[in-house]
Amino acid sequence: MSDRLENVQVVDPASPYDGQTVSLILEDGIIQSIHPSQEPATAFVSPGWVDLLATAGQPGQEERETWESLALAGIHGGFVQVVVSPEGTPVRDSATGIQSFVAGTSHLPIELLPLGTLSTNAEGLQLAELHQMLSSGAIGFFDAYLPTERAQLLQLGLQYTQDWEIPLLSVPFDRSFSPHGMVNESPFTTQLGLKSTPVLAEILRLERDIRILEYAGGRLHFHGVSSAEGVQIIREAKQKGLPITADTTLAHLVFTDEDLAQFDTHLKVFPPLRRPSDQEALWNGLLDGTLDAIASGHRPYDTEHKQVEFDDAAWGMATLEFGYSAFTAKFGTGRQAQSTWVRAVTHGPRALYQLGEVRIVEGSPAELTVFHPDAPAPQRVGKGANYPTQWKLQGAAIALATRGKYYQIQTK
Repeated sequence: MSDRLENVQVVDPASPYDGQTVSLILEDGIIQSIHPSQEPATAFVSPGWVDLLATAGQPGQEERETWESLALAGIHGGFVQVVVSPEGTPVRDSATGIQSFVAGTSHLPIELLPLGTLSTNAEGLQLAELHQMLSSGAIGFFDAYLPTERAQLLQLGLQYTQDWEIPLLSVPFDRSFSPHGMVNESPFTTQLGLKSTPVLAEILRLERDIRILEYAGGRLHFHGVSSAEGVQIIREAKQKGLPITADTTLAHLVFTDEDLAQFDTHLKVFPPLRRPSDQEALWNGLLDGTLDAIASGHRPYDTEHKQVEFDDAAWGMATLEFGYSAFTAKFGTGRQAQSTWVRAVTHGPRALYQLGEVRIVEGSPAELTVFHPDAPAPQRVGKGANYPTQWKLQGAAIALATRGKYYQIQTK
């Protein structure tokens, strides 16, 4: 089966066609040929977007999100692959859990990729069945937003996996430093009267985990870096040649702690939203390559978990369909912003998870996202009740090529 994409402008920093308007012929899941076009571009095309980390509730918490609804939200967000946190009841901490996930998602139109937990039951006490999960299809290990408090557990996990070319994911947040904190500590949040946690909680965990990595070896990825100090610590560690990667989330790029004036529980995320100056540092970290990727951080919840007092609300924001739209509304339609988005949701996540290279070149897999920065915003299709209501949206993905098929995406 063949498809033709006419007059699309390439956005791919790794492609010799970057910035050019071309026509593509796709055949049997491969970019068969690329032809320069003299016509005005009608849309943009990039390697297929990969979401580095999203959450579904299945199994056991299907009211949050099922695998099927997560895949549908991923399509509307422009993603050809979505990496899924091991959350659920039970968590995915065994080969059986990974096998069940793979079998239960293989029929979906886009690929959902499973993470397994680092520890049994994600309790942080002893290593889970890492090798068995790897053999069953796990692409990384993550204790489902529960920071690894036992330093020895992280050490053992890094040592055990150091020959596998597979990452361990760590949320850089020391809960013991401020166990009841709900928001970032800043002059603005002090006026709100909410329990706060300082940036020091991120600094301490980053410094500890990096020292453990230096001792143990392995590959470590920091998920949800949120502060200027955190970006600088990552930058210095990379300059030393350490095998570290890092992302920030859509929420931290789009919102700051100053958006909490209305006590909107949809903006209660983990790690907490930081200051505008931190947000600027995150953007600069993306531009200079200190931060490798943007994760949706999609964590859907029902109204029962969010329409409560701020202190009692669950941590998390539903975002998956609207990542590109919110990013474009915030950072603009210019080439630098659009290229930064593409790099952060294509080459960064693919390298992290060893998913194989996809570029806009002849012979590359036809895993593509077609998008337009002036398209109407996507439709909301996920099950979560905690999508932000105060964000601005601009642009959308309008089509996907994945697994040998081509899908048009309906926008508003």
